Amino acid sequence: MKPVIISSIALVVSLIIAACATTWLAKKRHKEKNSRGKWILIFCMLTVLFFVLGAFAYFGTYYRATKIALKNMENTRYVTITRDADGYFFDGPGTEKAFIFYPGAKVDERAYAPILLTMAEEGVDCFMVKMPLHLAITGREKATNIMRHYAYEEWFIGGHSLGGAMAALYAHDHSDMLDGVVLFAAFPTKPLDDSLRLVSVVGTKDKVLNWKSYRESRKNWPKNASEVRIYGGNHEQFGAYGHQKGDGKPKIKAKEQFAMAADAALRLIYNMPIGENN
Repeated sequence: MKPVIISSIALVVSLIIAACATTWLAKKRHKEKNSRGKWILIFCMLTVLFFVLGAFAYFGTYYRATKIALKNMENTRYVTITRDADGYFFDGPGTEKAFIFYPGAKVDERAYAPILLTMAEEGVDCFMVKMPLHLAITGREKATNIMRHYAYEEWFIGGHSLGGAMAALYAHDHSDMLDGVVLFAAFPTKPLDDSLRLVSVVGTKDKVLNWKSYRESRKNWPKNASEVRIYGGNHEQFGAYGHQKGDGKPKIKAKEQFAMAADAALRLIYNMPIGENN
């Protein structure tokens, strides 16, 4: 069973157990005098307890990085990968440009190693951000801390799905600190300053992305914006974390989509022409 299904079941079961346990105890003691208030209190306490346990089960269950992703977390001849409080740093031969990446909701950040390793090897140092509870909404401002501790001439931010949406919100609030935005299966919910460059990369078999909202979001794109459509690509293949519930079946291999996504990001960062499937 997939992580979202397991976590949802755990939450529901926890609440059911709490209700059943409290009902049983109440029936057992229903003849006792002056016990109503006590059992109401016990009911509330048990409900909170099992709700907390269910929440832990929900947030503790997420899409794990596959063996392919973990293989790309190893140092290479040109890239050294280190871990710090904010996540992982892919330190390649480049010294001028850096890319901060926000992972998708409830996805192990290491799942995106295939794309970030490729970018680092091509001269763009990458910061793979680790989000609290695996939700970018809980760590939207993490990019600020990263930029305070490193000196690069140009900074870019991006992400996948919810991570991309949060990266776009960060760019909306801090356009003066950034040079561009890279979105994988994501869209900005607020207008981005025209000083920014943007590339939006989507897979044509993506059934997780809200395509109506995506199309409507074009009004929030800066003037210098491009779209890359990966024909046959889907939502999950921007990372290596296995099948995502509700997604479409891809018509290309994951490594092909990784390569196309990395290429689109690099073209934006190096200010090269961008087109579909470049």
